[in-house]
Amino acid sequence: MPIRRIAALFAASLAVAALGYTVYWFHAATVLRKGVEDWAEQKRAEGWQVTWDSLDTGGYPLHLSLTLAAPAVAAPDGARWRGEHLTAHATPFDPSRLRVTSPGRHVVAWSGGEAVVQVSSARLDVDLDRQGMLDDATLLASGISVDGLAGAPLRAAGLALTIDPLPVAHPDHTTATLRFSATAHDLTLPALPGLPLDREIGVAEITGRVLGALPHEAPAQALSQWSADGGTVELDHVTLEWSPMAMEAQGTVALDPNGQPVASLAARIRGFAPLMDRLAEGGSIPADTANAAKLMLMLMAKPDAKGRPTVPVPVSVQDGALYLGSARVARVPAINWQ
Repeated sequence: MPIRRIAALFAASLAVAALGYTVYWFHAATVLRKGVEDWAEQKRAEGWQVTWDSLDTGGYPLHLSLTLAAPAVAAPDGARWRGEHLTAHATPFDPSRLRVTSPGRHVVAWSGGEAVVQVSSARLDVDLDRQGMLDDATLLASGISVDGLAGAPLRAAGLALTIDPLPVAHPDHTTATLRFSATAHDLTLPALPGLPLDREIGVAEITGRVLGALPHEAPAQALSQWSADGGTVELDHVTLEWSPMAMEAQGTVALDPNGQPVASLAARIRGFAPLMDRLAEGGSIPADTANAAKLMLMLMAKPDAKGRPTVPVPVSVQDGALYLGSARVARVPAINWQ
């Protein structure tokens, strides 16, 4: 066969393949768009408000993307969220892996107030299983500022959160149904009256498991039912660098009958001497008690893996307060789950 004819057949094959792929890409983009529109209609039928200014698809030829301008969602109970824009990315041949980006300004409101969240970058990576259910998800955000929760903004340089639902046929209060991890660094807190620690937190890390199944109801009802059924959160590892102290711990968190957190942790604390001084300065404990505690803690201290003196101390949250041993360190604000 002449080379020219071979080249012509090859070019025609490429053209047919390109045309077929283009048809497939636009079909996939249409399915993605229709999926979002159908979901919005379903939620509206349930009493939700779901709006956006525009909805556009793009990314041809190698990617699929769907961008919503000014997306807003309001639940029947009045809770609502509004963002500047949201873009979902996927590959045409693997729509089960999604990346959602939504930097900029977010407004989150509930019956008791409103918070404005600014993020320099925000990315959510989602993996779905064959049935379209969540397999795992990871949120990465940086340059975070939250206004509205207190008198001054809450800031964080970075945040990483991962959740991994576990397939359990018949979960009970002894069964882990979700694994999670969270890391935040360089946090700046609002001024908290009576807090014996700095406003800056260098690092906060938590890994753990949720035991017990959360019912498929409104969040407040689901949490109440989960707690009543004996649900708990097992904290496998906690790391906290919050000057003048640093802590590593593990333990259990649950909810009391009023829906407020209670916790019991076995902790290992560094920086106990300056912490005792601050507790005395703030009036949490008498000065002579602080001096006696420092002496006793020095005798109890053991070097950690890096040779730093570390003291084992029970940490608890109960009755709206945080305790180190028997010393009341700070008030824990009540949570309004509604």
